Amino acid sequence: MSEQEHLEWCEANPEAINDMEEQQRWAEYEQDMEETPKLMQISERQPITKDRVLSDLAKAQRWLDDGMLNPLDLVAYSKYLEEIAKGLNDMANDMALDLVSSKETHLGVVLEKRETGVRYDFSGSPKWEELKEAEKEAANERKRFEQVVKAYDGIGSVTYDDEVCDIVPPVKTSTTKLVRTLK
Repeated sequence: MSEQEHLEWCEANPEAINDMEEQQRWAEYEQDMEETPKLMQISERQPITKDRVLSDLAKAQRWLDDGMLNPLDLVAYSKYLEEIAKGLNDMANDMALDLVSSKETHLGVVLEKRETGVRYDFSGSPKWEELKEAEKEAANERKRFEQVVKAYDGIGSVTYDDEVCDIVPPVKTSTTKLVRTLK
């Protein structure tokens, strides 16, 4: 009997459960299922579609708009879900890779084996090494010039490496975002 079948039998026959350990295990399972968001219940096995995702997101948006969800709670909980999803993917990815032949659909999700992260090593080519070194030197020179320009607080000329250069201070832009970190 599978674990799922056993749990269903226990639910249908509570009088037959005499063993305290079994009762405790069942209580822990029920508590876990209550605490597990519906989205994370793998046993649902409903197809996962873009429409379902959009529908769930629209529902969450309505709840936010109606004040039923605290945006801080939602942002914090989404970080939790990201970490869970990453961990689940890390756990199962290698095994799933062995199970997929080349491309298939499972629960509405297309799973495809694909070559990614292809790299070429050109370090055996003297000309490539020469160009790479020139590129590195140019990048270092640019960074040094950027430091000089950042320190200058106006439009004008500055002497840089014995050369007079017209400079315009850089325009600083930034984006403010909420950084989420689990404790």
